Amino acid sequence: MNANGTKDSGESGVTAKTVFLDTDNDGVQDSGEPNVATAIGGVYTFSGLGPGTYRPRIALTATQALITAVPVPITVTSGLSTGAVDFGMFTLGSIAGTVYTDNNGNGNKDAGELGQSGRTVYLDNNGNGTLDAGEPNQATGGTGTYLFTGLAAGTFQVLLVPPAGRVQ
Repeated sequence: MNANGTKDSGESGVTAKTVFLDTDNDGVQDSGEPNVATAIGGVYTFSGLGPGTYRPRIALTATQALITAVPVPITVTSGLSTGAVDFGMFTLGSIAGTVYTDNNGNGNKDAGELGQSGRTVYLDNNGNGTLDAGEPNQATGGTGTYLFTGLAAGTFQVLLVPPAGRVQ
């Protein structure tokens, strides 16, 4: 839940996630690759595997990320079981909002206060209050809205590059 790469107290396994054996090592679940769904508590088992080397992977959606390292290949020998191939994943977050003209200066978007399009909003990663190269940024849409997606857990400072003669 906190994306620290460790299974902490209160963090439970995820049910109904697909785990597959990446037979061609391309990182993608292809047709025909053995797969299972996780059970309650995130438990999964591949049974009936012959001796060999396998690469277990977890199928993620576009809004999820793997926080733990991808496991190394697992070698199965005749008659033995291998365990503890765990995956830590988290759901990516987003930040959304609206840039508007606060006509009455009360700090709230009131009826009749319009969104401002074409304004630059950015995530101030280094906290210096200035839009720097490499910092995520975007122009607001026609109604003044913005949306940053694919964000890992953390604290972000969202800032606006104010137009000349205006303050945030």
